[in-house]
Amino acid sequence: MSDAPLPPSDPGFEPLGQPTSAGTTSPRMLVPLFLVPLLIVALIVGVFLGVGALIGTEKTVAQWIAEVETGGVNERWQAAANLSDIALKDRARLSDPATLERLRQLFRLAGPDDTRLRKWVADLWATLGDSEAAPLCHEGIEQAVSVLNARGGRSSAEAGPALEELIQYVRALGSVGNSTSITVLVSLVGEVDDGVRTSLCEALGGIGRREAKSNGSVSPALTDALLRLHGDDAVWVRINAALALAKCGRGEGLPTLETMLDRDWLRQQKLSFPDDGKYSVNSFDPAAAPIASALLAIDALHAAQLVAAGASPVRDAVQKATLDPNPALQERAKALLAKLGG
Repeated sequence: MSDAPLPPSDPGFEPLGQPTSAGTTSPRMLVPLFLVPLLIVALIVGVFLGVGALIGTEKTVAQWIAEVETGGVNERWQAAANLSDIALKDRARLSDPATLERLRQLFRLAGPDDTRLRKWVADLWATLGDSEAAPLCHEGIEQAVSVLNARGGRSSAEAGPALEELIQYVRALGSVGNSTSITVLVSLVGEVDDGVRTSLCEALGGIGRREAKSNGSVSPALTDALLRLHGDDAVWVRINAALALAKCGRGEGLPTLETMLDRDWLRQQKLSFPDDGKYSVNSFDPAAAPIASALLAIDALHAAQLVAAGASPVRDAVQKATLDPNPALQERAKALLAKLGG
């Protein structure tokens, strides 16, 4: 507002900063003078208090675990979600020995009907890589298998939860397991559920990769199990077995890896992939994961050496992948093709 006095035709307002008489201020002038600044101050204080409240109520990892242990349904699973988020974003906060032991104790105390809690803890182990949790996964596998193998177990109400638990323990062992877990996992090769066998491939691949890095060799029992799974009737099991063999430095799955680069082949397997379309780099493409995985696996197998040894179909398969409608896959395939001398 201007410092000039308002014209006489606007008698309702006093000019700001102009006293009506010496030593006095009009009550009407207090409103514009102080109301807006007060509102601004109130807003700042409100924001400050709100942020302070959020910071002040942020709980520690120990408090979140306590809520999982003793909280009501809503509190328990909100706390579990927060812990899972911490595991993904700041794993070090959950990796001290006392916290890991508390999580293991939480698993031990879970009742036989609390399958959701046990699965959640096993999922945390897979993320955190708690090797001391491997024996508990072994026990969980034994318990789940006993439920499934009981008379009528496969058709009972407990079968679904038991299978879900079994898959979660197997997946966790892919992260936390070692050579002592191989016997337990190999015993599941004949499991009738496709999901279990698929997870088994992933777990054996994870353990095999760690063995190859640390020892320079992979357990024959593990390799034999993956070779058997690579001959499985289920396509998705064969795909994962081929990828797992590559993690172990084995090329027996190469024919499967080659066919995985063919989007048409993936669609023919009825693996729930959509019809071909046009894909941008950022658009969702379910077929991208298996194709990209196959490219990485072939690269890990020292593809140039494979071609030099006479595995010429590899180059043809990668060449076809350079024409895939997904531009991101095109670039990956072109980079691999360059390594193959194409």
